[in-house]
Amino acid sequence: MDKPLRARILILARADAAKSWAQILSDLHVQIWCPGAEVPQAAQLDLILTDGTAWQLLGELRSTERSKAVGARLPAVVAIGEDGPGRDVPADVRLPADVTPRELRLACGLMLEIVRLRRALKARSDAQQGLFQQAMSDPLTGLPNRRAWEQTLGRWLAGLGCFALAILDLDHFKQVNDSFGHAAGDAVLRKVGSALSGHLRREDFVARLGGDEFGLLARVADRTGAGAVVERLRRVVPAGLAGSGLPPVTASAGTCFVELACLPSTPPSANELFAAADAALRTAKCQGRDRMVLTGPLATGH
Repeated sequence: MDKPLRARILILARADAAKSWAQILSDLHVQIWCPGAEVPQAAQLDLILTDGTAWQLLGELRSTERSKAVGARLPAVVAIGEDGPGRDVPADVRLPADVTPRELRLACGLMLEIVRLRRALKARSDAQQGLFQQAMSDPLTGLPNRRAWEQTLGRWLAGLGCFALAILDLDHFKQVNDSFGHAAGDAVLRKVGSALSGHLRREDFVARLGGDEFGLLARVADRTGAGAVVERLRRVVPAGLAGSGLPPVTASAGTCFVELACLPSTPPSANELFAAADAALRTAKCQGRDRMVLTGPLATGH
C-alpha cells in the first residue's frame, strides 16, 4: 500500500472542536497546529480547517500570501458550519456542522491530494519556464540572446508604428582580450550589458547577439527620434565602464529606421532590416568608430 499522506494542517476553531478534528484526522499522518500554537506562514501549510471563529486571522493569512504571489502554494481551506462566522469564510470546501468523522477524513484527504497535484503542476510549470528563460538568455550578460531577439523582432514586424533597429559593436574589443585577457573581456561585456539594460525605456529591447555585438529595438516616433535614442544608448557604453577599473571601450552603432504601414509593397524581411543596420555599422566603423550611422526609413507593408 502507498505510504499515508504527509501533510501540514492548521486548525482554526474552538478548542473542543479543534481537539476532536485533530483526533479524527490523525490517521492521515498529518502535522497539526491547533489554537495556542505559533501560526506558520500560509505557504508552509497544505490545508486550513476552520469553523470560522478565527476568520480574521484566516483572511490575513491568505491575503498576505497572495500579495507575495505564492500562487499554487496557497493551502486549501475547508470550512465547517453553514451558520455563524463559518459562512463568511472563503473556502474551497464547505461542510455542515454535523459532518461525520468519515466525511471529514474523506473531504480533507481529497483536498490534500488536490493541493499536492496543484503544487506538482506548479513546480513543473516553473521548471519549464526556467528552461525557457535559459534558452532565451545569454549566460554571460544575462541579456536576451539572439533567439529572443529574432522572436521579438518578428512580433514587432507584425504590428504597426515606427521603430529603430540598431546594432552596437564595441570598438577594438579584440585588443581588450589580447591585452588584458578574456576574463577582463567577459567583465567588460557584462558591464556593458548591465549599462545598456539599465538605461532602456520600458518599451525598448536589447539583446546580446554574439561576441561583442548587441542588438537594440526601440519604439520611436520618427527618424530623428530613432537617431537620438540609439545615440543616447551608444554613449552609455563608455560611461558605464568609467570608474569600474575595466579597460575603457567605446561603441559604434548602425541604425535602421523602420516604418510599419499598410502599403501594397512587399515588406522587407527581418534579415533585410538587419543587413541594412549592419551596413550602417560598417560605415560607422569606416568613418572612424565611436559614432552612430542612421539609415532608412525602410517601409514595410502588411
